[in-house]
Amino acid sequence: MHISCLEWFREKDIAAISWDMMDERPTSYPGFAMSTHLAIPFLGWILSIFVFYGSAALWLVLMFKAYQGERFKLPVAGDIAEQRI
Repeated sequence: MHISCLEWFREKDIAAISWDMMDERPTSYPGFAMSTHLAIPFLGWILSIFVFYGSAALWLVLMFKAYQGERFKLPVAGDIAEQRI
């Protein structure tokens, strides 16, 4: 990002966090094998696995309850759905 962009960000009240890769080398935490910047995509991949299997399990439970004819309401999404119906 060029320094001239900062004036536009200030006018629009936009926060900007900038880091020049030439200044410092990413470092790792003690006892952690990879650097922090490499760990972020790795942790996102692991989180996506949990989200995928969690949503698949929730979908199966909801489909099973619907097949039995039981009404089941999720805490947040159920309230939103009832307002729209």
